[in-house]
Amino acid sequence: MQLTLEFGGGLELLCDSVKIHNVDVSPNNEVDKLTMKDLLVWVRANLIKERPEMFMKDDSVRPGVLVLVNDCDWELSGQLDTPLEEKDVVVFISTLHGGLERKGNGDFNFVLNFLLLMPQWQNVCSVDVAVLFS
Repeated sequence: MQLTLEFGGGLELLCDSVKIHNVDVSPNNEVDKLTMKDLLVWVRANLIKERPEMFMKDDSVRPGVLVLVNDCDWELSGQLDTPLEEKDVVVFISTLHGGLERKGNGDFNFVLNFLLLMPQWQNVCSVDVAVLFS
């Protein structure tokens, strides 16, 4: 089954910094239907080159990873049981990441990066929010 997989928000770094993958995935069941659960097993085995724990927890994606199947949030279509069809586009986006940044004067900035999702998922904006701690 031909699929397009897209990784963003830093997840592409786990796949040799390649954001878009056109792949051919064969179902591993007797019914010849591919689900998101099957795809995640395939992605872990074939695309993730390092630190798979940053992408997956147990048999699903980690909390904070937004999954879209044909521009629809997978939480609306069955998550792991979401059926996939020929030519589907699956997008994985890390929605939260950040860190603590020490300023020269001894203060700390906590920087949180999050995504603003625009109508119809057409535009994705990355926004940094800095909070000053003294």
